[in-house]
Amino acid sequence: MARAIYTNDYDYYKHFKSNDLGVKYELEYTKIKDSVLIMKELPEYNMESSNIYIVAGPNVGKHYLKQYRLMEDVSNCIFLGDAVFESVPVPSNYISSPFNWYLWFHNLYEYQTLQDRTHWWCFLERKRKEREVLADAFAKNQSIFEHDHYFVYDGNHAQHGLSDYHNITDQSITRAENEHEPLAPHFNSIVELTIETMDNCFFMTEKVLRPIVFGVPFIALGCRHYMSRMRAMGFKTFESCIDESYDNHTNLQDRCNHAIDSMQNFLSNPIDYDTLQRTVEHNQNNLKKIQKFSYMDRVTKRIKRVLNTNPKLIS
Repeated sequence: MARAIYTNDYDYYKHFKSNDLGVKYELEYTKIKDSVLIMKELPEYNMESSNIYIVAGPNVGKHYLKQYRLMEDVSNCIFLGDAVFESVPVPSNYISSPFNWYLWFHNLYEYQTLQDRTHWWCFLERKRKEREVLADAFAKNQSIFEHDHYFVYDGNHAQHGLSDYHNITDQSITRAENEHEPLAPHFNSIVELTIETMDNCFFMTEKVLRPIVFGVPFIALGCRHYMSRMRAMGFKTFESCIDESYDNHTNLQDRCNHAIDSMQNFLSNPIDYDTLQRTVEHNQNNLKKIQKFSYMDRVTKRIKRVLNTNPKLIS
């Protein structure tokens, strides 16, 4: 039975080509970067119903799944996705995983001591729907700005009344020349409040991985149960020091409001620096453990698992 593996990244193409998956397969590479277009392209290959096709590589599925239901139209395809969807129904031929390529994007940085740090920070650069929700929550909880902070908001200041708190205008502070290098607040902050750009699925990006890499405690907003899904991957969150009950709210606005409340309470009480430091160290060690094998090794292993657990694919 013929099989093909499609990927939209040439490095992955070379990797898959050099790996023995244990069965005979064909490999196709497309220069199209948008995995949605790859899905649209698949039926045009005149695929026979007796063939099985696997689509793998960066960004397969992810947030496109909510807007495009194309996976259901190509039932003889299996999609290895990088996102775990919290509330969106997914077709049976989409196999999810929380381990996406961002986990291999940053190298670990030697962390600094957290002792005596007092600042919180949040950068809301470039307007996004989720960031506007968080900006609205800040506007309703402006007492948080009484604490030392680094805050950037590039949205509608007139709408949210946050212009007095946007206290960093120097782009050399907000953007490093090398995205693998830390920013100044990484050395001075005791907590970072960060928000992902997708709230319908669990998909870790640099927004939460950078504080892990650079050794900063964090409060992360994303889909519901974002923090608990991180714990399931072996990371520790800061629930012993910071109230993370906001993670259970179904509505993003509620999660944002309660997350700011949690940060306010954390900053208003004595800080357990030792516990925070141990948690930071654990997370760096856990990321190091994940990076022991490459992302492409992990995807290859997933493909093998799919082939070995689906009799139709190896008959």
